[in-house]
Amino acid sequence: AREAKEKLKVCTDMVLKEGAAMRVSDLKTVKKVMPGEEAAKEEEESDKLSMQKMMARITECTKGNDLALIASRVAAEKAKKKVEAKDKIAAMEKVFAKYDNNKDGFLDKKDVLKYAQGEFKFRLPDEAADAIIRVLVEEKTKGVKKGDFQKLRVAVGIERERALDIKRKEERIEREQKLAVMKEELQKKIDAATKEVEACLERIGKVEAEAQPLPGKARTMSA
Repeated sequence: AREAKEKLKVCTDMVLKEGAAMRVSDLKTVKKVMPGEEAAKEEEESDKLSMQKMMARITECTKGNDLALIASRVAAEKAKKKVEAKDKIAAMEKVFAKYDNNKDGFLDKKDVLKYAQGEFKFRLPDEAADAIIRVLVEEKTKGVKKGDFQKLRVAVGIERERALDIKRKEERIEREQKLAVMKEELQKKIDAATKEVEACLERIGKVEAEAQPLPGKARTMSA
């Protein structure tokens, strides 16, 4: 399709560049027609494409080629997604087989706990594992089947995020408590410093008050 598009472009460029000469050539050919050759020449000319028909044909071919390119891109994208999906499924099946300890095609509670620890570095609480098993394991089956492995992955991820949320909340509360203690200690220091400043100002005021009569006494003593 790309090669065809390039050839169509070359053809279009040639027609646009040589169009005038081609029209002159057609006119010269018509002038050479002799009286006895009109019917044959008309038949011959009817088999030739005029400039307008030629451009219309090129435009039509270009549109068809563009549609073919679009279709090929869509097909290629679909094929790519299909291959990626197969690779993803194969990777998931490999992980499933890794934790299917007894190779019976099911993941029991122990397998689920090992999966959470091995793949997410997360110690799944027993009550959370029991809840997952109750939801995903069908009656009369040994555990989570391969077809529900993606659901198991999502469920473990949710529990992991929940545990992280709890941890983040605890850390936030701890930080707030530390900040509150630091704020209280800082306020105590500020209060103590304020008291010292007030005491100093009070002493300075007393000294200034006591010093005010001294000039009068000095004048009396000098007289």
